Amino acid sequence: MFYDLLIVYIITFNLVDICATLWFINNNFAIEANPLMFEALENGALFFIFAKLFLVIGGCYILWNNRDKKLARCSILIAFVVYSTLMIYFWINLALMT
Repeated sequence: MFYDLLIVYIITFNLVDICATLWFINNNFAIEANPLMFEALENGALFFIFAKLFLVIGGCYILWNNRDKKLARCSILIAFVVYSTLMIYFWINLALMT
């Protein structure tokens, strides 16, 4: 159950990340630093959204299906920590802009 909840948080963080990234980029506050996502964004916002959703949800699906394995559980935890850190970074930057 714990790892199921982390998966839900990761997908939720991904949705926030998509919105925040598009907002920061459209308002000229940032550029997409991830080369893969930069290329996706070059093909339009809709393509970027679908690519990001597909990659993150697909990865979460694979990890969730293998959550009985220690490596998958560690990967879920690492993804959660990384996305949590990114969310803190977004909120700090947003607070500094106001």
